[in-house]
Amino acid sequence: SSIKFVEGFGDYVYIYEEPKPGHPYVIGGDTKGEGSDKFASTALDNSNGKRVATIHSDLAPDEYAHQTYCLGKYYNNALVSIEINFDIYPVLELERLKYPNQYKRETIDSISHKEQYKHGWKTDGNTRPMIISNEIVLIRDNIDLFTHIGFLSECLTFVMDKNGRPDAESGKHDDILMSDMIANASRTQQRMDIKEEKSQLSGVYAYGELKLLGYSDMQ
Repeated sequence: SSIKFVEGFGDYVYIYEEPKPGHPYVIGGDTKGEGSDKFASTALDNSNGKRVATIHSDLAPDEYAHQTYCLGKYYNNALVSIEINFDIYPVLELERLKYPNQYKRETIDSISHKEQYKHGWKTDGNTRPMIISNEIVLIRDNIDLFTHIGFLSECLTFVMDKNGRPDAESGKHDDILMSDMIANASRTQQRMDIKEEKSQLSGVYAYGELKLLGYSDMQ
């Protein structure tokens, strides 16, 4: 109940389509990593694949986690899938805040050798080529699903390097693009059907009353 949205403050949350009652949403997240990229999150409507919102900013890790938390709650408790390769803090912060719907990846315990599940998306030698190939096909065949101009700009500078590895050109960025790829790859853990729902979100927020969300004294 302490979450409030301050329009124009920071200018790092972009809303292209308001959440619709009963619609399932997915949010992919890319952390800052070791370079000069920014934190990025991309939200999509899982019933049709349309991109509906973006976060893009040089926030502190906790602030990024809080803004993604707010975006997820705003979009009907969206499935949130944040990459853990360079910074696991946002995933841990979402766990601390008890966010109810994080992406789960399967891992093998090094001691017991049993299957276990942990929160967060991991990009590796197997998943990276897959999500890039999926994105290429989607952009080629369904360009109408994409809304953020920064994402489209990053696509133009995501090229093969001298070693034949697809990556951002020197001095360019791919953080929004990667967040979009992660969101797209995580869709299988979220339903795709549209459900009829009551007028309340999580028993607290009425759809007719809820406005865009920001972070305010959640601790």
